[in-house]
Parts: sequence; C-alpha cells; structure tokens
Amino acid sequence: PTANAADTGTITINGQVLTNTCNVNGGTSSFTVALPNVQTSALTTNGVGAYGASATAFALNLTGCPVYATAIKVGAQFYSAANADASVTGGLKNTTGTGYATGVDVQLLDGSNAAFTIGTAAPTGNANVTDQVAVSGTGTATLNYKAQYYVANAAPTAGTVSTSVQYVINYQ
Repeated sequence: PTANAADTGTITINGQVLTNTCNVNGGTSSFTVALPNVQTSALTTNGVGAYGASATAFALNLTGCPVYATAIKVGAQFYSAANADASVTGGLKNTTGTGYATGVDVQLLDGSNAAFTIGTAAPTGNANVTDQVAVSGTGTATLNYKAQYYVANAAPTAGTVSTSVQYVINYQ
C-alpha cells in the first residue's frame, strides 16, 4: 500500500505576559461591608429567600492595571472553605454561636444583580469568574457587587450576622 499525505495546517498560539497586576481599592484589598440593621419581623414577612431591601453595594476598584493595545479583561473569583453555602447560590454562612442570628445567611450579587457561585477552595483556572470588564486606557477597572441578607429558614432569630469570603482577581 502507498501512503498518502494528509492535509497540513498551522496552529497559532497567542498569549500575553503581563508586566504587573492591578492594585485593589488603593492597596487596601481587605475591607468590611456593613449591612443595614433589620428587624426579624421584616425577614419573617419576606419569607425564605433573598431580602433585597438589605442589598448593600461595594466595589473592587482596580488601579495601576497593565494597559495593552488589546485591552485585557479582569473579573473576580470568590471562595471560602468555611463559609461557602452550597445550598444558596452566592451564599455565605453566618457565624454560629452565642449572640449570632440563626436562619440568616449573606448572599453576594454581581454587577447585574445576579447571584454567582462561591467556591470552597482557592480557584485555579477561569471557573466562576464574575463580571469581567475591560481595563481602561488609564489602567483602571471597577467590579461592582452587592451583599444582602438571605433568609435561610422561616423563623430567623435576632443576633449578629458576620461572615467572610476571599477573592482573587482574574486576568484574561
């Protein structure tokens, strides 16, 4: 038998090596979001689910980002080994113990007011990247989010709500 040549082609592979990463919130990458005080009666009337009246905006303001002819996009990935609540999209469990509210979690929303997945481990790759935005020609970008109470059961009790989440800025 005689061998025949198959079609040939070229695979081009492109990428970008970034010179530096962005600064978050002027170098203050850890911060606190203060939710408003609410009455248990308001949460009970709302029923199980998101309590939108408590939605509190916060942002990851990025500066000093690399600027290229083809703009890069940035987004964030959120994770918490201890606090991610798999039963609620975007959910974070409240701290438990004396003085803490029960039946109330916190839910995170992206800039489109949509809940997003919070991982349970530091992300690898591009899974669950939220709201990607292009870096401006001046090296800035803003990632907008909201935090709100989420009623996890029909009989929430009064107390402190406190949770935390880590994030990683994702460059693409």
